[in-house]
Amino acid sequence: KTKNALFMLHGDLKRFETMFIPGMFSADLPDDFGAAVYLASNGVDVWGMDQGWNFVPRSETDFSFFADWGMQKTIDHLEVGLSIARAVRVITGNEYDKMLLLGYSSGSMTGYALLNQESQA
Repeated sequence: KTKNALFMLHGDLKRFETMFIPGMFSADLPDDFGAAVYLASNGVDVWGMDQGWNFVPRSETDFSFFADWGMQKTIDHLEVGLSIARAVRVITGNEYDKMLLLGYSSGSMTGYALLNQESQA
């Protein structure tokens, strides 16, 4: 249990794993290499997610469904991800407290957009 919680969102052309825990996916790096592993080893409850477009199969050739994928869809995904993380923290005995949000590259723009949206509610 810890009050220190961080939610990480990668940017374009990345995945959570390759961005924040690259050692687990590289033969050239130690398994414990990466920002998420370092933070978790030092008392931070680390959360994160992949952006929706990471789940499009490589074999996909018809990308017309992307016509409806704008910034709002990405913001909505982040909002759901944060909600799940906070709910699980409560269920596992952590307080329903603030989580720090770290966005990398376009992940930072998505984070700022979500914060803006929340401030208007």
